[in-house]
Amino acid sequence: MSISENNYSISVVIPAYNSAAHIRRAIDSVLAQTLGADEIIVVDDGSADATAEVVASYGERVKCIRQENKGPGAARNTGIHAAMGNWVAFLDADDEWASEKLKLQVDLLKRNSELMWVSANYSRCQEGRDLEAAHLPPAKVEAFLEGRDYFENFFESFAFDCWGHLDTAVIRRQALL
Repeated sequence: MSISENNYSISVVIPAYNSAAHIRRAIDSVLAQTLGADEIIVVDDGSADATAEVVASYGERVKCIRQENKGPGAARNTGIHAAMGNWVAFLDADDEWASEKLKLQVDLLKRNSELMWVSANYSRCQEGRDLEAAHLPPAKVEAFLEGRDYFENFFESFAFDCWGHLDTAVIRRQALL
């Protein structure tokens, strides 16, 4: 089965600019997923450091697209157009995922095939500091959801500050295109 025939094939898009110092942590967190991504695309957005060399050290496991500096939005768009998966997940080059992130989200998508995107809770960690608690306490999110898997209305989730973060999003590629 090809990547495009898998209804839940995931392409991970990582925009990177002068990210040699920390991109390895981001890529390693994708490779450590309990449900692996089908492809990882790093868009090197005109870096002047060794970002491309670090990415190249992963060989065929990670595709690197180099472009002149246009900013993270343009880099994400380049990655979306290069993606072969039916779903696109975003991760910034200086962030990382918990090991079950993709599995939990794909399980939710399989239970709710009408969904076009999902996002998740997240924790912040400033350089040199310990990991902070989750953005929202999980029990509070569960209370807001009232037994549902997801909010029926984005504005409802936004009102409860449960909208996630782009680094947690998995979006149907066709919706992005």
